[in-house]
Amino acid sequence: FGLYRAGKLSAANRKPVYEAFKRLCAIEVETPRVETAALFDGATHMPGDAITEDTFIQPGQRFAQRWILRNSGNRPWGFGYKLVWVDDQSLGAPPVVDAPACPPEQQVGITAPFIAPLEPGSYKSTWQMCNERGELFGDPVSMSIEVAEQPSAAATNPPPAGQEIDLPVG
Repeated sequence: FGLYRAGKLSAANRKPVYEAFKRLCAIEVETPRVETAALFDGATHMPGDAITEDTFIQPGQRFAQRWILRNSGNRPWGFGYKLVWVDDQSLGAPPVVDAPACPPEQQVGITAPFIAPLEPGSYKSTWQMCNERGELFGDPVSMSIEVAEQPSAAATNPPPAGQEIDLPVG
């Protein structure tokens, strides 16, 4: 084996295959360049939220919001991918909800638990996907609710039929 005979590494000691090998090495071979797409994360909000915009919720009521997200990137979502609270009110939800594994172009539902505030009014909570490096990506998703006023005692306990009630004159 080899290009030289036993002994020294001199021109006189080269085997005949040496010249053929030298010619072969001098030939430039074009290798095709393979373009690799840059890897990126993506998330697209899909229709089908559990809580529709401005849903009425009772004060202190526990509820859950489920957002449907499509992995619109070319990296699969796996360990370390999560939905994080980014704006408005947290409404008693944990600030981070783990996202299930999801290959590119597939969709998953991600659910966050909430508690309605005790004060009546309009509330909103905004969330966004985050990868294992802590980078936010994709469409932000939000949920808005209307916390109803507590009904008065008269509205919840009306007098029996036929009974008159005295209202203060003012």
